[in-house]
Amino acid sequence: MITTDGGSAKLIDAFSGDLMGSIRATGAAKRVGQSCYTPDGSMIVNGDETGKVHVYDSKRGQLVSYYDKIL
Repeated sequence: MITTDGGSAKLIDAFSGDLMGSIRATGAAKRVGQSCYTPDGSMIVNGDETGKVHVYDSKRGQLVSYYDKIL
């Protein structure tokens, strides 16, 4: 995964270098914040500048859920 200074993060195959997908900023967010994979590699978790935390399917780059507040 490569985060950019724009509104997306790119999912790159580490062996072939092929672009597998991308994650785009959603809602009021202008850019994708810091991101990381879950320990099993199945999900990507990231936060944005609005304070929301997003959870994506790492294979498809599809948004699974998001949280407005983390306690």
